[in-house]
Amino acid sequence: MSLHRRLMDYGGCFQDSLLPHLNYQLGELSRTHQLFLRVVDFAEVDAFVMKGAASTGRPRHDREPIARAFVAKACFNLHTTRALIDRLRADRALRNLCGWVDIGKLPSESTFSRAFDAFSRTSLPDRIHEAVIKKH
Repeated sequence: MSLHRRLMDYGGCFQDSLLPHLNYQLGELSRTHQLFLRVVDFAEVDAFVMKGAASTGRPRHDREPIARAFVAKACFNLHTTRALIDRLRADRALRNLCGWVDIGKLPSESTFSRAFDAFSRTSLPDRIHEAVIKKH
């Protein structure tokens, strides 16, 4: 089966089952919200995030929502981490899709920056891209 056919099948599944449920729960999702969901799901972003606690100091923030926010930053064309945080504070749907129900649980700008730096050092975007190419 060609990649194009797989993507079309995937898109149909997404439109028919997942999207109506999310629209009911979060309100009508924009095209950019839908793009974000497709990228996160199709690329299986969570599978590439290092699990486990920090070895010393404060407990580390959960990395999966931060990795999803990293993808949102690109999908929503946000140029700074501050712009991403502002968007997450204002956009309940995006905040929930990333994994934060409570606005008070959003990490600080420095936490996002440290996590994004770690993603960069471990080549997270490259590893996800390579896996998507191999799989599909």
